[in-house]
Amino acid sequence: MNPVPVETQVAAVTVYLDRARVTRRGRAAISAGLQELAVDDLPAGLLPESVRAAARASVPARLLGTDVNRIFHSTTPEASHAELQARVEELEEQDATLGKRLEAVATRRRFLQTLAASSGEALARGIAFGRTPVETGAAVGTFLADQLGALDRESTELERERRELQKELSAARSRLKGHQRRAPTERQRVVVSLEAEADGDVELEISYQVTDARWEPLYDVWIEEAPDPSLMLGYLAQVTQQTGEAWTGVELTLSTAKPALSSVLPELHAWYLNAFTPRETPVMRYKAAAAMPVAAPAQVVAAALEEETDLLTDSMLAVEDAPAAIDEGPTVTFRAPGTPDIPSDGSPHKVRLASYDLPARLDYVTAPKLVTQAYRRARAVNSTPAILLPGSASVFTGGEFVGSTRLKTVAPGQELELFLGVDDRIHVERRMVEGTVDKAMLGIGRRLSYAYEVTVTNHHARAQTVTVLDQVPVPRHESIKVRRTETRPAAAEEADLGRLRWELAAAPGQKVVVRFGFTIDSPRDMRLSGLPPLQD
Repeated sequence: MNPVPVETQVAAVTVYLDRARVTRRGRAAISAGLQELAVDDLPAGLLPESVRAAARASVPARLLGTDVNRIFHSTTPEASHAELQARVEELEEQDATLGKRLEAVATRRRFLQTLAASSGEALARGIAFGRTPVETGAAVGTFLADQLGALDRESTELERERRELQKELSAARSRLKGHQRRAPTERQRVVVSLEAEADGDVELEISYQVTDARWEPLYDVWIEEAPDPSLMLGYLAQVTQQTGEAWTGVELTLSTAKPALSSVLPELHAWYLNAFTPRETPVMRYKAAAAMPVAAPAQVVAAALEEETDLLTDSMLAVEDAPAAIDEGPTVTFRAPGTPDIPSDGSPHKVRLASYDLPARLDYVTAPKLVTQAYRRARAVNSTPAILLPGSASVFTGGEFVGSTRLKTVAPGQELELFLGVDDRIHVERRMVEGTVDKAMLGIGRRLSYAYEVTVTNHHARAQTVTVLDQVPVPRHESIKVRRTETRPAAAEEADLGRLRWELAAAPGQKVVVRFGFTIDSPRDMRLSGLPPLQD
């Protein structure tokens, strides 16, 4: 049975994070009885197990099945690839023609130079002995100079044309190279078997998944301060595909789903529980030794605590250096407006999904213990129906590009926070104003006293709000006690792990000072880490 070829067009595409599902539609005439319909020139990266078919016939008919075959061609059947190949060959021919013209110019120049060398001496002798008029010698010299000058100009122009042509040729070769697949002459064919009760026609729809396609969210963010602060958010998708077929004028959908090719339910395995056996640490060994009648020397205590601190520090560093877990969140699907074109060239193509205008709050944030600079911040509630997925964002303020940042997942109703860079018009200074050791304590104890001041100066022409972040130390040993002695003004928030937050309002030119202090009580023989050095 010879399959009946069906001309189809790409009608819809759903792009996932690592592949795409393509839907093709076409019409064909069918005859009564069993027959096969063939859709040719499909991408080599088509996944055979993903092929699905549907048919709507003008006569009673039923689908019997599908089959996928690989077809090999002597040349690539893809029109766009063939066009690129033809363009490269055309430019190569033009380059070769210019090369030959330059060789011809060089040959004529060598002839004229030889003629000038051989005739120069003869003309000189002829003029000297009166056999050749002086005018003749001058005419020959002028002729040779004019001819050589014309050749120089022609050569310069040809070399300029060739340089421009070679730039275009290099770009065309790069496009062709990027367009080529591992096996550009390999394609796939889907054959659909059906049975019809009478002659008629059928609208055939096939869908399949292909590799070498992906998308990622992108954002353009415009911050406006006047008359009211606002944040305009442009939601885009950057689509890249090199599937071997062009998506021209398609219904484009972007999805974060992970399509499964298998219909097998995952199997649950046994869930085991076991007793936890802690690993022995230096402190545990010290406590065991301390329970003995003879107390451990102070040096042993200090060494054990120091080793324990190093172990804890190493553990914290290991956690901080580990890659952050990716919160994939729920599946999100977007329908791109219009019918965009996505060529199969491996280049990123931007598709605008939506634009949103959100009321914003603008202020500054500083953490002077780390960096004595203030960062401009914009905050807005995601009042849109869309989930903002993780992606790169280009930020503009006052019509100027200020930098790029990365958005985290922001669900509807959650707050979006963006940092717009450093603003030197908010000056920040942090200094330690107290650092003493209290030697009057009795027994074996020791008390350290610290106090810090943070000064924020507003050099703007209008009032600004500045959030100051700082902290006090947190003890990790039962013998260490930390107590705050002062906080002026009162902190807006005192969070876990000693974090402090102030919300300051600074008028134009105003200096606002934050002061906080704390004491640390510890055994005299205990060596503390993480504090500025003090003298007893």
